[in-house]
Amino acid sequence: MGLCFSPHVAASNETLTVAGADWPGFVNPDGTGTYLEPIKNAFEEVADIKWDITQFERARRLFLSGRADILIGVYRNAYPDKLYPSKPLDVENELRAYFLPDRVSIKEVADLDGKAIGWHRGYEFESLLHIYSSHLDYDSNVRGFALLMSGKLEVILDYEHNVPAELNKKVSSIIVLPKETLWVVFHNTPKGQMLLRRYNEFNK
Repeated sequence: MGLCFSPHVAASNETLTVAGADWPGFVNPDGTGTYLEPIKNAFEEVADIKWDITQFERARRLFLSGRADILIGVYRNAYPDKLYPSKPLDVENELRAYFLPDRVSIKEVADLDGKAIGWHRGYEFESLLHIYSSHLDYDSNVRGFALLMSGKLEVILDYEHNVPAELNKKVSSIIVLPKETLWVVFHNTPKGQMLLRRYNEFNK
């Protein structure tokens, strides 16, 4: 029996795969977290939800290859050919450029040009730079900020909640991207359209 997305249906055995990055408190690998509640509200009774919560790069690949039905935590314009619900998940903090002020002087985004810059693997920040040449990506925030402190990177693009507490007073930052809404996204297919309708129905 396939998934039925009427608001009033019996349970189905079909699997719904949800992909996203591990973000403690918001997106947890065990299926808990603030950002997963709307998905559970809509689909927990009609599908077996498989949570594939690891790194964002893996989540993005799963979704774009069609192996995940829903991707969590993207910007509204990230995938213009996909489907977005009527309400966002949340408003995310500003994206900031972090640097050590005793090594480089950065006052605006244009000052990032030509710097040794890095960000977390899976993020797609190339278009935010005035002149993009290359960047270094890394798998963990601890690794990224270690590269910054060692001088192998001059700038890191990241969010405030990812800065290690012990470095808060050592790094400076500028805003690269103002606060943005975060969304879940669905495929623009008949199945994706049905998923979207049910998601909107249960999350008005």
